[in-house]
Amino acid sequence: MINCGCIDIVPDAAQEDHAKVENYGDFQFAYRYGDTYSPRIVENEPLKAECGNFVDCIRTGEQPLTDEHNGLQVVQVLEAAQRSLENDGQSVEIADLAMMA
Repeated sequence: MINCGCIDIVPDAAQEDHAKVENYGDFQFAYRYGDTYSPRIVENEPLKAECGNFVDCIRTGEQPLTDEHNGLQVVQVLEAAQRSLENDGQSVEIADLAMMA
């Protein structure tokens, strides 16, 4: 089980019973039963939320959730992904991109 805080992920919740399978109709699964909690996850457009936070910070003087350092990291990851795509999926280290600038 992986405990991620508010959501628990339980792998292998179903097990195949191959012992008596002669045809598709005989194919059986053994299920695990237990409590289930499905939290509501609010969907937001990320760039709109980030811009809203930025405007709020200008109004209140608070520190933004993301700053120029985080923005640089995002651009470096995107550039690395693009470079990897252009090179048939080869790994690209982020540190290499900082030196190229």
